[in-house]
Amino acid sequence: MTKPITREDLFLAILSMDSYHRGYGAQVVANGRSETQIGNAILGSDSTDLLGVGVDMATGFYVISYDVSQNSGMSGPRVIAFRGTDYDSTEGYSSLRDIWTGWGVGGGATGNGWSLGSQAGQTLQFYELLIRQLSGNPTASIFDVAGPKPIVTGHSLGGGLAGLAAYLSGSKAVGFDHMPLGVAALASLAYQVTKAVEIWNADAAHADDQISPDAVLTRDLLSKLQIHQPSFDVFKGISTSFEINAGLRNGLIAGALGIGLGVLASFLVGPVAGSLLAALGGGIAGGQVAAEANIDQTVLETYGWTNINPVDRHSQAILTILTFADLAKQANAFAANWQTQRIANPGLWALYDSNLAKAAGANGGHISGLAHDNKDYTTILQTAIAYSALDEGDDSSKPFGDTGASALIDDWSQLGYVVNLSNHNAFFDTTISFFDGILNAAAGIFTKDLTALLTRVVAEYAGALAVYGGDGKLSAS
Repeated sequence: MTKPITREDLFLAILSMDSYHRGYGAQVVANGRSETQIGNAILGSDSTDLLGVGVDMATGFYVISYDVSQNSGMSGPRVIAFRGTDYDSTEGYSSLRDIWTGWGVGGGATGNGWSLGSQAGQTLQFYELLIRQLSGNPTASIFDVAGPKPIVTGHSLGGGLAGLAAYLSGSKAVGFDHMPLGVAALASLAYQVTKAVEIWNADAAHADDQISPDAVLTRDLLSKLQIHQPSFDVFKGISTSFEINAGLRNGLIAGALGIGLGVLASFLVGPVAGSLLAALGGGIAGGQVAAEANIDQTVLETYGWTNINPVDRHSQAILTILTFADLAKQANAFAANWQTQRIANPGLWALYDSNLAKAAGANGGHISGLAHDNKDYTTILQTAIAYSALDEGDDSSKPFGDTGASALIDDWSQLGYVVNLSNHNAFFDTTISFFDGILNAAAGIFTKDLTALLTRVVAEYAGALAVYGGDGKLSAS
């Protein structure tokens, strides 16, 4: 970990998660939630408003803005949150369209008339339309030196798009489990400089001050063209340890993919094609690593969680809960007592237990959205607890109340404190054998120690507080 987690980071984590649950393809929707406010933040224009109905849906792109001027701890009055990959098939569109239009950005594609990486172009377009709306300047550009600079954030693919916008504009950004952005950012800058040079040279007023198309990119040249001096320093990355995009950010996946495709192409086509693909993979990996080396990276640990599935670890809801837990520990060292494998391992696994999620009410009729339609109750459980980290705004602006996350970390820490004592009561080490349902009959009788079972009880209780918290049906004492 480098820079410490802040209150602003937590709220940006919640807004990054919120982008998955607004607009078309919303995943988790609490009935009766406010459609104008989340905490003290006021919902602003989204991509459907500014790009046009159906334009964002066609590519899988979604982004929403917020007025956060009434939120404490924020460094600016506006936030733009980019949604990540969600595999929705709204209106019959392919659930895989994010892979082509969005993931290509991680490899350096920027659209520019092509569908591959077209979400990069939509990112720039939305940013510019919003700052024109905010400033009243109809020609405002993401590359401008001055003007509004909204905070940008997002998760996964959305985190990469936020980083792209931040690099080109100078906006502050926090990306969660973010997709690599360096190659696309540099390509977008080069494309803009090329266009700006052409415009400069075509202006009769500059007849005696022409810029060579081969001019070296310098601060002076950018200043002359009135283009913001880009930097990766404005971007902060926060991630869960060993989540899937870690292998992309360090270049391992791109490099391995390039080598694998190179071997296949050598066999099917010939050695020239093979070497070109291998070189391409290496080049992309090199660009990713070079950019990421300039980005502040904060990795949140999971304290012995044995789930090695990097996709499970890639949940924005889980990352929001870990961010909340880190802030709780900063406020009171006692809140670190859950950070031992004996508590964290069964506790985090419990958040992926569908039966436990249903027992907590995640399958209730007061919740709608694609996750509910698909019976993805663990996503609902995790999302509800993460939303309950909100501690500002009236009750209607807290869709899942404000007690679940604090109950989870407080009670896990109380339990951790007890079992971490060298002279703790042997009662907590008692093992219990039980039959885990007809679906697991082949696995036979399960045995868990009482501490693990109590950890799961805490998770279920915290989930119930959150799932029903916004409905006022259940409250913490």
